[in-house]
Amino acid sequence: MAVAGQDTVSAGQTGGTLILAAGPAIAVTTHAAGDSVTIAVDESALADLIGQGTAGLPTAAAMHAMAAALSA
Repeated sequence: MAVAGQDTVSAGQTGGTLILAAGPAIAVTTHAAGDSVTIAVDESALADLIGQGTAGLPTAAAMHAMAAALSA
């Protein structure tokens, strides 16, 4: 898995497991039946960000690309 500007994460061996760790005010939920992962932000934490700058945050296109890579 690759994210621009970050180290690439890859399996060290066949059958390796990718672990997604939630940060503060972030929830990561797996859905085995649909082979999907949902990453969500706590709405109260999001409200605290309203009006703040966006420097350093990924673009919508980058987030869509990451979601597509995770669902592949």
